[in-house]
Amino acid sequence: MNIYNRIFATALMGAVAFLAVLLGGVLTVPAPAQAQTEMLCPLHSDIQATIVNSAEQSLQKIHTTEVRVSNQNPQYLPGVRVGIALFSKNDLVTPKFWRVTNESYLLAPASEISVLLESEVSKVPAGEYVLKAFAFQGSEADLLGIIMRDAEQVTGVTFKKTAAAETEVSFLVSIDNVPTQNEKMMSFGDLPQFKVETKNLGKTPIFDTTLLHVVTQGKIPLGGAVLRSVSDKTTLLPQFARINEFSTQPYGFAASGLLIATLIDSTGFAPIKIIDLSISNEGEEASWLYFSRIGFSQYPLTEEDQIVSCVSYIGPWEELNYVPESLSTSIEISNQKQTLYSESIFNEQDRKKYFSFRPELVVGTFDITLALSQKRLNSIYLDGDASSAQSDIKNGLTLSDRKTFSLVCEEELCQSIVATREVGEEKELVANHVRSFWFYAGIVIAAALLMYLMLRRLDPVAPTNKAGRVNPEELQ
Repeated sequence: MNIYNRIFATALMGAVAFLAVLLGGVLTVPAPAQAQTEMLCPLHSDIQATIVNSAEQSLQKIHTTEVRVSNQNPQYLPGVRVGIALFSKNDLVTPKFWRVTNESYLLAPASEISVLLESEVSKVPAGEYVLKAFAFQGSEADLLGIIMRDAEQVTGVTFKKTAAAETEVSFLVSIDNVPTQNEKMMSFGDLPQFKVETKNLGKTPIFDTTLLHVVTQGKIPLGGAVLRSVSDKTTLLPQFARINEFSTQPYGFAASGLLIATLIDSTGFAPIKIIDLSISNEGEEASWLYFSRIGFSQYPLTEEDQIVSCVSYIGPWEELNYVPESLSTSIEISNQKQTLYSESIFNEQDRKKYFSFRPELVVGTFDITLALSQKRLNSIYLDGDASSAQSDIKNGLTLSDRKTFSLVCEEELCQSIVATREVGEEKELVANHVRSFWFYAGIVIAAALLMYLMLRRLDPVAPTNKAGRVNPEELQ
């Protein structure tokens, strides 16, 4: 091997070493972002709901409201419920009547849908109102919580109703057997007994309605703030009443709250009755936990997709960018026959404001349930001393929020979407490997040739024999 061949081999080895260093830099995982950013949920935006027609209107016997619902997040949002509420012009925070959809919706990333709500207004008295629209993931009770949470910030449309109410529903509330109109003073740790008598004062039956009663700490009935929620489906006959009795055991009041009594009417606006529950000598304001957003990275799910559940607080901890307490969340995905996936996560070390799961399933039709638990320090133990009660609290987590969604994907469409994605991902993977190979091979060849050409331009050094004379057999 002459000197140029040896130099070329050395250059080629150097190029290979250079390529190894280059590959190491390319394939190195980038450093994580700031810890503060990592704590925040990747689902950054609430669901937006706005009324399309913003002009002042009159409430007709059947009123149609078009609501535009948008998802500004990069993930799918399942189980979205849409509702509208009527407020008095003198009080834009406390809803007087509301209407919620029977359907729930799956919102695609960065998409919007239009929802038409046809609502009869027979239970609404004559007057002037402000109509506002809301959307949230979960049950009707969850949507009621969002109405209470967002009412002050949401803009509305002014409506007038000239006709008197055709149907009237009354709520007679008793707390510890004492009739209560608008407010009730209690003591810290009270475990009150509630009775709600819902009566149809009209002349026609109210069919297939649901009575909903919620007892909450604080002013927003979401997640851990809810001490008790009672749902009862019935038919209210004229001049007849339905009575529901319940308590908050085993949880006593640690902060002022609300009792909300209402109907969930599938055809029109239903009245809402709210009673303030005050506590004497109330201490520091507390915070309560709830699921604020739940998303799928793709739908239908494939083996590479993730499910994310965001957590937020009502109260002073709402502004924190991390979770200051011990939490756990669990997930279960099932079909009609069996449980397909289940997992529980405890944030013993990680204080992020979200949990993420990778079920590694290929599925489009399924039921999914997520549960969120925390240390509930306002638990009241009827037996035992204070020290044992505190020990029990530390050793156990209490359910604070639960979300259940049912997703149905048309079989042919669902299979087509899954198959198309799998084929596309496989082709992309192969293409990436091919492109990567030829890209780096080209770098190696170009580097070696460049080194060789540069060396050829150097003046040759004549080899000598041991006596110091030039060897005539070597090229000059």
